[in-house]
Amino acid sequence: MEKITIVFSILIVAIQFGYAQPSKFPPINDIGKDKSLVAFVNQLKVAVKKKDKAFLLGALDEKVMSDLGGDGGITEFKRTWNLDTGDTSIWHHLNRVLELGGAFDKNDQEGRYTFAFPYVHFIDLQDVDNYINVGVITGKNVNIREKPDLKAKVLMQLSNDVIWFVEAEQALQKTEGTNPWGEPEWYLVETLDRKKQGWVFWKYVCSPLGYRLYVFKNKQGKWKISSFLAGD
Repeated sequence: MEKITIVFSILIVAIQFGYAQPSKFPPINDIGKDKSLVAFVNQLKVAVKKKDKAFLLGALDEKVMSDLGGDGGITEFKRTWNLDTGDTSIWHHLNRVLELGGAFDKNDQEGRYTFAFPYVHFIDLQDVDNYINVGVITGKNVNIREKPDLKAKVLMQLSNDVIWFVEAEQALQKTEGTNPWGEPEWYLVETLDRKKQGWVFWKYVCSPLGYRLYVFKNKQGKWKISSFLAGD
């Protein structure tokens, strides 16, 4: 009878806590598992640093996607990212996703050998259908401040935590300021249990619905960019 009681107690604990959302999402970077991918990513990083448009265009698949509502193709990619005018933010966005690292994507619709950046894209929360207000703190001991100011009081520090973006009007994220690339400089976030909130600097938080880079190895053994886009 005692053994049955113990087993029953364990089951109750499992039911209560076994389905809790993970409060942390540590970095993933599986690039090193494929030497050819390492070489390609290193070349791409150099090209991004030099703003080498010729290399970037040469790395694009002919059906590359740059807009979820678009038809795809290199011409559309160039138009989406203003590559012909020179007034483009693509180098900033590429650098950011490459810095964060990524993982192999086993859900490629065409069954291709695919790798995706950033790793935040792979977060999978139970009972969450819309990830628009889900984010991940992408560093250790990241300061969460009382106000959107680098001199403001630090309320807490988070390390690789899953967070919620606090909503403003019309379901938009509550933000403050503008960074050099025209994006919000500060985000108001709250912990996964919704008990604490504060402001985080843009460099240390990432949304799984933000810009994502997909690369795949074609039949000739060359890595190509299949898409670089954001949204759901």
